[in-house]
Amino acid sequence: KAAKTVLFGTFLAEAVFCLYLGYAGKFEAGRAVAWTVIALALGIYVACMRKKIVKAGDCISVASTALLSMPSLMATVYAWMLASALLVVVLIAVAVASGNQAKVVAGSEKDLFGTKYATCDWETRGEWMWASLTLVCIWKWMWAYLVMTQVYFVSGCVAQFNFDRNLVTKAMPLTLIKLAFTKSAGTVGKSALILQFITWVKKNSKISAKNCCWTCINLAIPIWWPFLLLVAVVRCCCFACLEMLNKVTLIFHVITGDEFWLSAKRCYKLMKHAGLDALVMETA
Repeated sequence: KAAKTVLFGTFLAEAVFCLYLGYAGKFEAGRAVAWTVIALALGIYVACMRKKIVKAGDCISVASTALLSMPSLMATVYAWMLASALLVVVLIAVAVASGNQAKVVAGSEKDLFGTKYATCDWETRGEWMWASLTLVCIWKWMWAYLVMTQVYFVSGCVAQFNFDRNLVTKAMPLTLIKLAFTKSAGTVGKSALILQFITWVKKNSKISAKNCCWTCINLAIPIWWPFLLLVAVVRCCCFACLEMLNKVTLIFHVITGDEFWLSAKRCYKLMKHAGLDALVMETA
C-alpha cells in the first residue's frame, strides 16, 4: 500500500544524509560543496525519473502483494536463506581442509650481526593449492546457483499469482525449485555463471585504498581521464544493467519455458523500448 511512499522517502533520506555528511562537525567548504552537489544530483534524478519511480513502486507493490498472499512462498524464501547458510559451512570445511594440508618448513636467516638463527614457516603444498582454488570456484558457482534459483521460484510464483491465481498451490515454490534443479538446470546454471562473472569483475574493478594512491597520482596526467571516466561509468551503471538483464532473461525462461538464448533475445527486445524503466526499477 505504501511502496511509492517508501521509495520516494528513501531518496529523501539519502539526500538528507548527504547534507548531514557535508555540514556535520567542523565546517569545510570543499566537503560541504561536494555533498551538496550529490544531494542536488539525487533531487534532479528523482525529478526527471519521477514517473518511472512511480511505475517501479507499482511493480514492487504487485510483487509484495503476491509474496504476502502466499505464506508458503514466504516460508520458502526464509528456508532458502538457511540453505545458503549451510553452503557457507561447506566453504569453511574446504578452508579447514586446505589449512590441514600445509606443512611446517624449517629454514635459517641471518640477523644484523651475521649470526644464523632457525626459522619455521607454514608452506602450502602446490597441488593442494590448485585443488582448493578449484573447490572455491565451484563453491562460488553453487552460491550463484542458489541466488538464481531464488529468483526462479519467486518470479514464477509471483507471475502465476498475477496471471491466474486460481492455479496457485502451497507446493508451487517446491515444484519450481525441483524444476530449477532438473529441467531448467542448464538455464539456471548459465545465469549463475554470468552472475559469478559479473561479481568477479565488480570486485576486481572497484577503487579501493590499495589503488587509491595510483589513481590520485595519475589524475594529473590527461591521458588517464578517459580511463577513469570509463571505470566510473562501469561502476555506476553497467553492473546494475548486467545483473538486471541476467535476471530478466531467467524470468522470461520461467514464464515461457524457452531456452536460455531465446529468452535472452526476448529480454533484449524488451529492453530496447523499456530498458530505462527496468533499470530504474532495478536500482530502486
